[in-house]
Amino acid sequence: MGAVKTWLLALASIFAMGLAYLTLQPFFDFGLEYMRAMGGYAAGVAGLIDTVLTIFPYGFAAAVLIYAFIDSTRQEDNSQWR
Repeated sequence: MGAVKTWLLALASIFAMGLAYLTLQPFFDFGLEYMRAMGGYAAGVAGLIDTVLTIFPYGFAAAVLIYAFIDSTRQEDNSQWR
């Protein structure tokens, strides 16, 4: 039963991350456009932040899924990660 709880927590955390990202998206858009309008170095930083905000959710979701797999196999005493 611990494995089911682990997978539910993993899916809930991915859902919560997506919900937070969608909720904060207008603030990201405003801030990034403001930085691009300032020009110069701020425009480059805005591009970097935009790239990080695009790539980070995939890495976070992958890390959560890998952790859920490791923890669910550990809960069932069928793991090399004890």
